[in-house]
Amino acid sequence: MIQQMLTPWYDSTQQRDLLLQGGHPAILATARDLDPLVIGQLRWDALRSPDRKQMAAQLLDGSVFHSLSQGRAIEKLGVFLPYSSGSRYPFHIATIGDNLESSLRDMVSRPFLFSSVAANYWERSELQARLKGRATPELVEAYCAQDGPIDGIVGLIRDMNVLSAEECNRLGRSWKFWSKAEDDGILTTGRARPYGDDALSFQLEGWDGIELKTHAGRYVHGMIPGDLTRDENGTRRRSLVWQLLDPLYRSADADEREDADILRAQFDRCYYRTIASAEESSFSYTGDRLYTGRLKDALDNIDPHRMVIFPHDFKAHLGHMTQTQWADFTERVQIPLHQWWEDPWGNLDSFQEVGDRLRRDIADNSTLPDSGKATVFSVIASGGGGAAALSATNPLAAFAVGAITYIVTDPALYLLRKWNLRRKLEYDVMEVLPEEPNM
Repeated sequence: MIQQMLTPWYDSTQQRDLLLQGGHPAILATARDLDPLVIGQLRWDALRSPDRKQMAAQLLDGSVFHSLSQGRAIEKLGVFLPYSSGSRYPFHIATIGDNLESSLRDMVSRPFLFSSVAANYWERSELQARLKGRATPELVEAYCAQDGPIDGIVGLIRDMNVLSAEECNRLGRSWKFWSKAEDDGILTTGRARPYGDDALSFQLEGWDGIELKTHAGRYVHGMIPGDLTRDENGTRRRSLVWQLLDPLYRSADADEREDADILRAQFDRCYYRTIASAEESSFSYTGDRLYTGRLKDALDNIDPHRMVIFPHDFKAHLGHMTQTQWADFTERVQIPLHQWWEDPWGNLDSFQEVGDRLRRDIADNSTLPDSGKATVFSVIASGGGGAAALSATNPLAAFAVGAITYIVTDPALYLLRKWNLRRKLEYDVMEVLPEEPNM
C-alpha cells in the first residue's frame, strides 16, 4: 500500500514565492481564485497518493491552505478525489504537541518567521524579532487564558503592532477553520515524530557538491550542517538556518542573494527528506536545477521498461478542469488508480492507464495547444545504486520527471549523458518506500 506522501511544495516559504505579486504575497480572498496551476498541483498530488502528510506549519502558514479555508468549503473546490477519503480531508497533519492549537503556541514562542501574511520581508522579520523579545511562554499562556487559544495568539500578534487588524483577523479566521475541522474529525492530526539525524539527507542531496558564486555563500554553505543551526536539544532548526541566510538576502550583491536562494532550496530538500524518513512517508519534490550529477547518476540506472508517460502540461489541464470534469475523470480512473495505490511497484501499468486516460481527455476537451510532448515518469530498482535512493537500507521507487520530450519515441534513448547538466530543467521526483526490504 502506498504511504502518505510528504512534499515541500506546501512549504509556506515556497507558497509565498509561488503566489508572490509585486512586493507582497498574493493572499487570495477565496478558494475560487486559486490559480489553475495550483489546483493542478493539488489534483496531481491527489492522484499520486490518497493521503498526504503535512506539517502543522505548512497548514497554519501556507498561502494555499489559507485560501482553501476561506470563501467556500474546500470539498466544493474539487481538488481532491471525491471517493478516496470519505468525510475527511486527505491530509494528516503532524503537530507540535497534541493539536493545532499547541502548534500555534509553539510558532509564536520559537519565534516563527511567518511567510503567508500580507507584509514584506522587513515587516515579517520585525514581527519575528518582537515576538522573540516579548512572547515568553508565560505571556503566551496569559493571552490564551484570557481570550482562548486562537483569539489569544491572534491578539498577541496584533499587539506586536506590525500587522494590520484586518490581516490579524484573516489569520484568525483561517486558524479557526482548521481547528474546527480538527475538532470535528474532518482533519486528522497527530504528534510529529522527532526530526532525527539529517546527515544522510545532506549526503543524498549532494550538499557538498553545490556550486555557489560567492565567498559569502560558500561560507554560509559550510556553516549550515554544523552546530550553529541546532537548538539547545541538538535539533536542526530552520529558523537558525534562516538567520545564517539573512545577511545574504539583505546583501546588495545579486550573486549573494542568488546563492541564498540556492542554499535555501537545497536545505529545504534535506529538511523535508529527513522529516519524511522520520514519518515513514513517501517523499515528493520538484526542482528546476541540477546542482550536481546526483540526478544523472540516478537516472542512468532507470529500467526503460519501467516508465510511465503522461502528456506534457498535464498539470495545467488538471487545473483547468471544472469540478464536474474532475469528478468524472477520477470516477473513470478509479479502478486503475486504486490498483496503483495498493501496489505502486507491481501495478505500475495501472498508473499508466491513468496517464493514457488523461491523454485522451486532453485530446478531446482541452483548449490548450497540443505541444506533441510528454512527461516521463520512471521507476528505478532499489538495487540500482541510483543516488535518488533514500538510503542503502530502504531505497525506493522514484519517479524522475521532466519535459524531456525527445525520449518519448524510444524510451531506450533515455541517456542523461546527452544533457547539458548546467541548464535549468523542471523535474518532479516521488520516492516510495518499498514494503519489502529486499525489493
